[in-house]
Amino acid sequence: EFRRVLFRSRIIRSVLEGDGDEITALFSRQSGKSETVSTITGGLAIILPILANMPMFITDKRLSMFKKGFMIGIFAPSLNQAQIVFGRMKKRIGGKQAEAILSDPEINLSFDVANGQNVILSNGSLISCKSASDGANIEGDSYMLIIVDEAQDVGNFKYSKSISPMGAFYNATKILIGTATTRKGFFYDSIDRNKREHTNGGRKNHFEYDWHTVAKYNPNYLKYIE
Repeated sequence: EFRRVLFRSRIIRSVLEGDGDEITALFSRQSGKSETVSTITGGLAIILPILANMPMFITDKRLSMFKKGFMIGIFAPSLNQAQIVFGRMKKRIGGKQAEAILSDPEINLSFDVANGQNVILSNGSLISCKSASDGANIEGDSYMLIIVDEAQDVGNFKYSKSISPMGAFYNATKILIGTATTRKGFFYDSIDRNKREHTNGGRKNHFEYDWHTVAKYNPNYLKYIE
């Protein structure tokens, strides 16, 4: 959990500072990477516009961009895969506990749109999931946060031509999450760059936990490996 806290904290800081960094996470399968991302980013879609419109933060440049909402784009090799993170995020902010919080007079949020690919909150926040398959036509939208799940299986050209430019207008933070595979691509290159920059004194933008780490906290995981 502590390791996931570090990952979550880096996402929040990157969004608030508007540094436009590319944060990479190489976790073993079934270790909580999608769960972590879906939980924290759904919360940001709720709280950032609220903070940005509070009188005490009205002149805070870190928050001014979020006054009319927080725009999140979720991508994966197929739409079904993109809907995993999207579905968890939707479940978190649409559950009974969340409903009680959203209906609080100081928050007062509702769902303007909620379907299989888009969630639009009454504060203007948008959460959208799309396929990143080579044949998908996805250009045109702008996001403040871009999430690429199963990044190891997304094509280099699709990421560089179609997905990454969607964050240009807002200098979006990009989160690349995935597992090891048999070929090198933009995910591998981003991990390598993040490791080198951190070694040279830069920010920690890469988070990597193999099965040894997961097995320490999940006995069933260790049994599976054995």
